[in-house]
Amino acid sequence: MSTKRFATNSPLDQMRRRDGAARLSRAGGTTTTAIRGFGGLLQTSPSIEELGSNSAAAQSKLDEFDTAIAKLGTYKLAAAQLNSQRAGLVTTGPGVSDVLRRFITAAAAGDIAQPQQLVPEVTSAISKFQAAATNAG
Repeated sequence: MSTKRFATNSPLDQMRRRDGAARLSRAGGTTTTAIRGFGGLLQTSPSIEELGSNSAAAQSKLDEFDTAIAKLGTYKLAAAQLNSQRAGLVTTGPGVSDVLRRFITAAAAGDIAQPQQLVPEVTSAISKFQAAATNAG
């Protein structure tokens, strides 16, 4: 699908920009909900054993996140800044999912050292994702 740039400020072009922003907002909301659900599982797990026992639910939240990121990759937006944010989420999202899946798998194994070793990578991936989401163009 090609991206058409809207050079005018006609009512139709304004509507198209608003539609693009709304579309990105809906998709972003889905990714945010999935990540927050995952974060909630982390916060309510008082121990590595508890986190490991919640691994299926955490993997399910990451599946939702992956689906939302994949959907973002199926279109482009006319507004350059929004499209840049969308593309950044598509690029960085899989890295977030990958490292969080490895974190949960390590927690499910019950070895505290493995998840702790992944914390810097988790932090980096999430920081890149947040930067992509707030990219001002």
